[in-house]
Amino acid sequence: MKYDISELFTGKVSSIEIDDYLNVDLKELGIDSFTADKIHIKGSIFKTTVLGLELTYESNWKTECARCLKRVDYHIEGNIKRSIVKKFNDIDDESVLVESDVIDLTDLIVDDIILNLPTQIICSESCKGLCMKCGVNLNEEDCECDIENIDPRLSKLKDLFK
Repeated sequence: MKYDISELFTGKVSSIEIDDYLNVDLKELGIDSFTADKIHIKGSIFKTTVLGLELTYESNWKTECARCLKRVDYHIEGNIKRSIVKKFNDIDDESVLVESDVIDLTDLIVDDIILNLPTQIICSESCKGLCMKCGVNLNEEDCECDIENIDPRLSKLKDLFK
């Protein structure tokens, strides 16, 4: 997603509107647990006293529940607000560095999405997960497994609460 911002630098225009879609290859990024739809990007690059960037993004992704491995739809959305600079200040780390008259927003958007992904996605708060012994989905059926496997070194602790 590259945009020519030379007219913002010269003052010919005061803003560039963005309404675009971004295709991301998650496998190339090392994210195998999700499949993604196109990411819808809306926003603008504008010039007031400084160059700025305001974007919103949203997309629907699919993944597996971390407890029961059932397919789950996951909606991602977020906002990005940054200033655009030609050289970095030590004070401002929320800026986007632009070395030419073209800005590439792909890495900025992908980084923001990855940083805001949760560590676990579950299908519901009441998800019981899988049986540790037989692997049956406990949300769909009960199993008769005895799951009380206690490490013999810790067996004395079991009697502590009697």
